[in-house]
Amino acid sequence: MAKWRALTDYSPLARLLVEYMWAQRPPLLPNQFAQRMGVRKQQVSSWLNSDATPSPTILVRLARGMARPVSELFIAAAYASEHDPLFDTEETWAHVLAEVQATPEFLALAEPQQIIVIGILHAAHLRDRENHPLAPIEQETSDNIDDEVEGDDGSGAGETTDDLAGDAMNA
Repeated sequence: MAKWRALTDYSPLARLLVEYMWAQRPPLLPNQFAQRMGVRKQQVSSWLNSDATPSPTILVRLARGMARPVSELFIAAAYASEHDPLFDTEETWAHVLAEVQATPEFLALAEPQQIIVIGILHAAHLRDRENHPLAPIEQETSDNIDDEVEGDDGSGAGETTDDLAGDAMNA
């Protein structure tokens, strides 16, 4: 049986994972979370009980499996900051839309013109989504999990900044 600590005793990333597990009905145990996310239970244990963090590729998988913004997990894992987040495609479009809507030029437009600008942005977003669909998360068996992450303890150790940036850009 898992021994839970107070949320404040967990690292920022582990806190997000624990909150997700506790929010499920019934709440998930770490091994159930690992199975659902397609990672090894030893990796989850490491993330929950130390400052170890998953590689960026695994973080993207976790974010999508948890239906959370990728940038939120990247920030919690200290791969990014709130001032310089790494957005995935959906977050980028939301950010662009919010930035456009906050500009004085946009606010000075009449409502029908604002609607046209928003419509053009949404059309571009839909076109982009069709050209670059998100890969679905595959449910994997525990046999496949070990093969996929062999040699990766999920800590991201041994990866260069270029590796991290490449992973983030591909997210």
